Amino acid sequence: NKGFAIGEGGRAYCRHLIRKHRILETYLCRVLGLPLEKACEEAHNLQYHASEELVERLCEVSGNPSRCPHGLEIPGRV
Repeated sequence: NKGFAIGEGGRAYCRHLIRKHRILETYLCRVLGLPLEKACEEAHNLQYHASEELVERLCEVSGNPSRCPHGLEIPGRV
């Protein structure tokens, strides 16, 4: 079984999606008051469609958090 390797471009894209997801999730919990499970589900649906501008604004409105509601680090901008 040879497996596979993810290149630097793939790793950057993954960090980008993780950042968007965690910012969206944080906003949905902190600002809109959604339960964590629902916020996670909605963040997953939105992360592929939300613009960078929107996500960065939501980050600001959420207080520029360093961690998501799960306690996981929010990666810096890629």
